Amino acid sequence: MILTIWLTSIVGCIILYEGIGCNLYYDESSWTLAFIQTKKCVQLTWYSDFGFNISVVVLTLITNLLTAVKARRNNQTLMNAAGIKMSKTQKQRELNFIRQTFFQGLSVTTGQITYYLIAPIFTNPVITFVVGSLWGFMHAVEG
Repeated sequence: MILTIWLTSIVGCIILYEGIGCNLYYDESSWTLAFIQTKKCVQLTWYSDFGFNISVVVLTLITNLLTAVKARRNNQTLMNAAGIKMSKTQKQRELNFIRQTFFQGLSVTTGQITYYLIAPIFTNPVITFVVGSLWGFMHAVEG
């Protein structure tokens, strides 16, 4: 699996940087690294970054919520079979898991939207940097 990840990463970088020519440069207006602003690179990075990241976040959110629902059903079935009622603590734990899953997905989605849709609107470099860096902050604090 590790070899597959390395090969996929290397082949992806060779295709992106050498084949297509979408290289990174330092963008002084936003104080960040960005891809060259050709039509092909903008379209490619939109779909490969924003589209892919949002898809992964939504898929993770759905998977976590389905896992919570299934775990609750299984837990309830076992407790009913044993004639035991669920404690308030257990109910609270399950609710906390669902809340955590929802808010993690929401925070990552918010970070992605601010980076790709809101940050380019601003012209002030400080505001652009802060709003454009929000996605990294969201990843750092979400856990």
